[in-house]
Amino acid sequence: MPNLLFRNAHPGVAVVLVLLAALLTVALNTLMLQPIPWVLAAATGIAAWFFNFILVYRSRYLKMNYLYGWLWFLAAFALSSGRQGFQWHTVGGALAAATWMALAYEMSSDERSALTRRINLGFATGLLLLWNVRFSYFIIVSLWAIGWGTSRSGRGFLQLILGWMVPAAAIATYQWTVAGPQSFYAWIAPLAPRLAWFWPSPGEWVLLFWLLVAIPQTLRAAVSAKRTKRQGLYLSWSGILVAIVWRVAHPDASTSGMLAVFAAPQLLNLQDYLPKYWMRVLLGPSLLVGGLLSVFLG
Repeated sequence: MPNLLFRNAHPGVAVVLVLLAALLTVALNTLMLQPIPWVLAAATGIAAWFFNFILVYRSRYLKMNYLYGWLWFLAAFALSSGRQGFQWHTVGGALAAATWMALAYEMSSDERSALTRRINLGFATGLLLLWNVRFSYFIIVSLWAIGWGTSRSGRGFLQLILGWMVPAAAIATYQWTVAGPQSFYAWIAPLAPRLAWFWPSPGEWVLLFWLLVAIPQTLRAAVSAKRTKRQGLYLSWSGILVAIVWRVAHPDASTSGMLAVFAAPQLLNLQDYLPKYWMRVLLGPSLLVGGLLSVFLG
């Protein structure tokens, strides 16, 4: 597995990715008049590399050319709008989403037993409740993902649910018995929706445009691409829908990093299959410009 770090013909690109993401994080937070801890900037750069590494390795179809990490960063940049820039919860939410997605990719793998894969995905989804109870939403899409590579059955769903219930029940029990009922109610309170109308920022509109463009490419992949690629794109769309529901129902929550993780496979697919070369060239810069416009207009 360590050899995968240097599988690319130009491993120095990884260093460039980390430095670019870190420096642009500093620039964005400076424009937004937000705190600029250099540790956060470095963590953002390393996260961009890490997402590329773990998800390319797990998906078995994404190119090992560091485009995944770069497109994740550009999408998160565009979604940050004129509000907060990059913060620890942006990077943390993205890491949580990437961890879940990496385990969900294993549902189509034949290298491990189906029971192990289901238990792992359920258990990890339950542990995410430590980060934010709203990750409960991901149990729904987790149940959909377990059919990959295995037959769908009531027993399979039950195995995943049981894996999820172990950490979920432990967290809930701790909150109720040790921290107290008030702590328990405070823990589940974020699940209550707070629907509010808000106008998307320029960066959000740019990402929405590219996701709409990605729909025909997903349909094209559904009939011509390999199974792993089809499943990866379907999983990506599932995560996007959950993240959008999360963002609409809880507009106070920062989901930019998380949504960017799920949008990146679609953007990466567009880099390969957009019919016009100029559109492939425009994809990255348009997200960057959208993020900058959001700083001044958001």
